[in-house]
Amino acid sequence: MSNFAGIIFSDMYDGDTNVLAKIRALASVPFCGRFRMVDFMLSSLVNAGVDNVAVITKRNYASLEDHLGRGSYWDLNHRNSGLRLLSPFYKTANNNEVFLARGKLDALRSVKPHIEGMREEYVVLCNGNVIANIDFDCVLDQHIYSGADITAVCAQTGRIGENDLVVSMDGDRITGLTYGAGDPSDSAVSLGVYVMKRTLLLDIIRRADEGDYYSFEKYALIKNTEKLNITGFMHGRFAGIVHTVRDYYDVSMQMLDRSVRDQLFRPDFPIMTRVMDTVPVLYSYNADVENSIIADGCRIDGVVRNSIIFRNVVIETGAVVENSIILQNSVIEGDSMIDHVILDKNVKVTSGKTLRGAPEYPYVLEKGTVI
Repeated sequence: MSNFAGIIFSDMYDGDTNVLAKIRALASVPFCGRFRMVDFMLSSLVNAGVDNVAVITKRNYASLEDHLGRGSYWDLNHRNSGLRLLSPFYKTANNNEVFLARGKLDALRSVKPHIEGMREEYVVLCNGNVIANIDFDCVLDQHIYSGADITAVCAQTGRIGENDLVVSMDGDRITGLTYGAGDPSDSAVSLGVYVMKRTLLLDIIRRADEGDYYSFEKYALIKNTEKLNITGFMHGRFAGIVHTVRDYYDVSMQMLDRSVRDQLFRPDFPIMTRVMDTVPVLYSYNADVENSIIADGCRIDGVVRNSIIFRNVVIETGAVVENSIILQNSVIEGDSMIDHVILDKNVKVTSGKTLRGAPEYPYVLEKGTVI
């Protein structure tokens, strides 16, 4: 698919209550034991042969930059194309003041020279907070065949939050878009993945600049539903969108379902990530593990049930971990109990502590906390 280029937004969602994104870009939040959220859209593009991908950064992107490197783990370390990390700072049309992007259109305005220099005819815009394995070959084929101005990838995600864009369709044609409304049982939401001609994208950026618009969804889509031919592509496999901590917990816990993992991690469409080889998990005689995902390098001496454990975590004898997500290099000392908890990296829970959250409000400990 050399006629398509990709642009991934690493974080365009200021104001969302996600403490996990406090010190890192939302797209670089760890996911499912060994991945980062950005891996899913990036791998989907690469699997479709898209070899020119730009990731627009925002704040706190050191972790994202370290994870992506030069793109070698996705075979994107090319001389004339490949992977690029771009700045979100832009200058206003009326003066030379520099501002941080308020939304996607500001971010696209900041990288307009990059878009103008693309050799590809079509552009795919993606959100870095989407957990899905999308067959972009089919998306791009439908877009060209339908003659649409914009094709939006949609899915039924099972729960609709206030930040989700609900889609109304008549056949393939999108007739209405609204935020955070609809019946989760039968409503589709936009995954923030849009395909269009590069020339149309440049025209949208120019018109948005004239009116000082900064929200792509509100200006380019909602405002122009009747003017533009916007069609929907229904992604029939698993898809999750992460805005808040609850979103992160809910989508992560669904990974414990084998049928969901089979939809997401497909041999024919692999999800690629930065390789960090380490030793296998060490399970002691006292270990008791049930329905959990445990990454390499861990030492398990205690009880783990219905949980996701990242690399190099230590769970000592007598500790019980249930319904929780434990990020890399954390330690749970003996006789501790944690339930519905998310521990960020390098957290230490000392002996005898009890931490409990709830499915709707998981308890979160920030990176480096000792309790």
